Amino acid sequence: MSDEEFWREMARMPDLQALVERCGRRLAARLGEPYNYKRHPGYPEIEPEEWARWDAANVEFQARRPRRP
Repeated sequence: MSDEEFWREMARMPDLQALVERCGRRLAARLGEPYNYKRHPGYPEIEPEEWARWDAANVEFQARRPRRP
């Protein structure tokens, strides 16, 4: 999935787990290893720009959600 496609999907419905996995896979690729979620934790790899984009997508998503009375 391209970067543009990933963020388009995040705008539709933010998924923190998907962001963490994406960053873990990036770490594994950088190390030249097959991805393993235990060996390649993505959470510490999330860059400030990615947090900002995810936060903005989440704010927009929450604003679109129907509210219960």
